[in-house]
Amino acid sequence: MKLRLLITLLILAFAFNLVAQQTDIGNLEDKYDQTEDLDIKIKLMKELIQLYRNSGSFQGTYLFNDFTNKHLQELNPTQKAKTALIEAGFRYGRNEYATTLDRTYYARRLLSQDSAKYVHELFEIYNLSGLAKSELGEYDSADYYQNKSLILANKLDSDEYRKLTYVGLGTNYWYKSDYRAANEAYFNALDYSKLVGDSIAIAYINQYIGIMYEKLGEYSKAMANYQVTLKVYESKKLKNRLPNIYTNIGVLYQKVGDYEASLENNNRAFEIFKQWGDSLRMATSLLNIGAVNIDKGDYGKALKALLQAYEFQKDRQGNNGLQITLANIGLAYERLFKPIEAKKYYLEGLEVAKKFEDKREIIRGYHRMAGLLREEGKYGEALEFGLQSLELSEELNVKEALSTTNYILFTIYRAMQRFQLALEHYEVHVEIEKELYNESSKNELNNLRAKYEYNLQKKELENNKKEIEDLGKENAQLETRQVILLVVFLILLFLITLLIIYNRSRVKRVRLERDLSQERAENTELGKRHLTHEIEIKEIKLKAYTEQLIQKNEMIAEFKDKVDEYKERLSRANENELSGSAIRVEGRSGSSLSWDEFRLRFDEVHTGYTQRLVSKHPDLTSNEIDVSVLLKVNLSYKDISSVLGVSYEGVKKSIQRLYKKLDFENVDLLRAYLIKI
Repeated sequence: MKLRLLITLLILAFAFNLVAQQTDIGNLEDKYDQTEDLDIKIKLMKELIQLYRNSGSFQGTYLFNDFTNKHLQELNPTQKAKTALIEAGFRYGRNEYATTLDRTYYARRLLSQDSAKYVHELFEIYNLSGLAKSELGEYDSADYYQNKSLILANKLDSDEYRKLTYVGLGTNYWYKSDYRAANEAYFNALDYSKLVGDSIAIAYINQYIGIMYEKLGEYSKAMANYQVTLKVYESKKLKNRLPNIYTNIGVLYQKVGDYEASLENNNRAFEIFKQWGDSLRMATSLLNIGAVNIDKGDYGKALKALLQAYEFQKDRQGNNGLQITLANIGLAYERLFKPIEAKKYYLEGLEVAKKFEDKREIIRGYHRMAGLLREEGKYGEALEFGLQSLELSEELNVKEALSTTNYILFTIYRAMQRFQLALEHYEVHVEIEKELYNESSKNELNNLRAKYEYNLQKKELENNKKEIEDLGKENAQLETRQVILLVVFLILLFLITLLIIYNRSRVKRVRLERDLSQERAENTELGKRHLTHEIEIKEIKLKAYTEQLIQKNEMIAEFKDKVDEYKERLSRANENELSGSAIRVEGRSGSSLSWDEFRLRFDEVHTGYTQRLVSKHPDLTSNEIDVSVLLKVNLSYKDISSVLGVSYEGVKKSIQRLYKKLDFENVDLLRAYLIKI
């Protein structure tokens, strides 16, 4: 019972929260539409965009575009700066980092003359600039901007701003592969999120912390943080955020080798993007599905997903992750022992990464080409890519990239039998690995890698054989399916034709039946009205007769009283004569004949009433039945005594005996009961 009550309260709380959120949006939209003040309009637009984002709506983009189309020419420099900052936020969300920086620089230039007045706007400029710089691989510059943000946050004593700054610092450490420092920053951001009561921020910061634990190989901690995030997103129905956490969980399952669970979560993300019709995000999910199938050794399915992602991405503008898709297609071909196709896609992915200045992906592209050329025995070309990777890794100072690059150079120099250089790069690789992992973790990782590579090669051989067999079976099945589909189509066409003919005849029949039913209903209604009218006339006659009977009996009673009065005054002979006259009057106008006529009229109006009463109460006397009939027509005690020719007290006693006999407390309950029979 308590559990049900708790669940009910939680559901009500959630419903009230949704209603409140929708009410907030509705109120702000009304204010936004009604105001003509552009400063207020910009402020309300910013609040609305945040609410739209939290509720999973894309309405913010339309609102911003509508505002700029209508009012851009009317804006003063300060208003233009604030509008540019809103646009910078949109651009950052679309991975357009260079444009984000352009918008923040533009806003800063417009506000430079009176920067002390616009401290909040300056904070936003520094914070967004730092985030964009991190994405572009300019980590020192990103640190500079985030520290400027932190100074302003402390100056304003704003926990909200401190939260945003520590998220930015954590992201910059993340991209530099300093995962422990990143988590330290994220935990600070989490503390400030709790102080401001921002449940959505608590959720996505837990997501970032989970990613860092995943990078550190602490998978159980990562999953715990992901579950916190997932619980918040699902409870608040934040569909715009759910796909990301499904993707993170999918990647984590992929790393621990639970490929089915990984595919399940990635497919959940894909289905949400499909509902939205967002082809670019569908491509991201397909990329992840392809990567899982590569790890699983199912390269046919991997290529199918990756090539579909490639079709979604290839003609779209901006940095949409095409370089990563191309790299994975190349990897799938490499695993299928197709080096020519692998090289083609690796090089194409490398060119796209260079186009968008994605330095981390450029490094990975150099790694892939160096490894592929090394396996082909082209050590000179492999070395060229390896050295380019080393130069860029040192520029970015990313430890993971430096470790991998030095290991690749070690394998190339070893193959070239230049052992001194091979040893130097191997020592650098080991030194960096010591910084990233402790000795036990490194040994465990090496063992896992060896087992993984062995199982992978074994699966590759088995899957290649199976794939050749499956291709033949699929062709035969495809032809069979085409024939079956054609037959099914013809059958469906025939059935649809029959259904149309049947429906037309059924519609005609239904119309005829409806007309007949309507006619019957009208006749029945006329009959009911006629019967009701007859009953009403009989009831009126019964009431009129009852009144006449009462008046007649009252007149007779009055006459008897007068006779009794005159008896005292007359002689004995006259008294006998007067009594005889009174008896004759009473006999001629007696109640017997009148009562029979009343009962006749009563039975015409209330057919079968007496029989129903007697069947329910067979022990009633004739007098009690008469009293019951008069109570049924709602006569008073006085009228009943007049009709029956009994004294008022006699009637009262008879009625008391009757309602007690029928187990009622008073006459009102008895009367109500008798009326209903």
